[in-house]
Amino acid sequence: MKKKEDANQENVLNVANPTVLTKNNNLKIFLENIYQKFSADEYLGTDPIIYPKTYKGDTEYIAFISSLFAYGRVPLIQKFLNEFFEQYGSIPVKKNIIKKKLYYRFQTGNDIYILVKFLANIYKDYGSIENCFFSLSENLEEGLKHFINKAHNFGINNNAGNGYFFLFPVYGKSALKRMRMFLRWMVRDTDIDFGLWKKFDKSELLFPLDTHIIRFSRNLKLISSSSGTHKNAVSVTNFFKNIEPADPLKYDFPITRLGITGGCNYSSSLKCNKCNEADFCPFI
Repeated sequence: MKKKEDANQENVLNVANPTVLTKNNNLKIFLENIYQKFSADEYLGTDPIIYPKTYKGDTEYIAFISSLFAYGRVPLIQKFLNEFFEQYGSIPVKKNIIKKKLYYRFQTGNDIYILVKFLANIYKDYGSIENCFFSLSENLEEGLKHFINKAHNFGINNNAGNGYFFLFPVYGKSALKRMRMFLRWMVRDTDIDFGLWKKFDKSELLFPLDTHIIRFSRNLKLISSSSGTHKNAVSVTNFFKNIEPADPLKYDFPITRLGITGGCNYSSSLKCNKCNEADFCPFI
């Protein structure tokens, strides 16, 4: 029995085969089942995407701010974003920027002020964050790398504090979860995502590694650690590219909703007896 299970587990890791078998059945069927169930507007309220979906103004700008500050307790995020957009506005500020008495966890009022100034320069010089990325590189990953360097240099030149730099982790080390979440919103043009960016293709996106994606991936043995690293983001994305080459992040939102709304730990437990996805689940 043990040899049979081991053989089936090897099949899970055979990423060259897009219809790879799990211990029970076909992983593709499982993923399609949760995709059909969870890729719906009714689940928007369980994700930070609800903020750019509901706030009025420049969607790209709102989405960028919302993603950067999407850490901590949800009520605190909501409270901060309400205050931010009330005080700084929901369209890019281009002149006469006045520092507000506003802070959020690691970010001081000055850190937030410098962020607003940085974005004001971006919109003044390029017209949009997408145009800035594209001017830095026609490749999305290279554009992200250079954009982060640009943000760092602006922070250094304006004596930003640690809270400002926290918003822009060093490229190549961190999985850049919040930045990659923003890119998914902007580049993916299906389901709940906006698809506002037309200069890049969704096949270029890397996974935003949150707790649920990491647990799912580690339990499938796609990664060997629970760290939110660039290396793990690449490994997870490469696995899903073999399943959906044109849209590797297709299952990002559904997998995380299964964990958030269904309490799934992506492992066998008593909860599995009541789960509608049990028939094709790769973890039972």
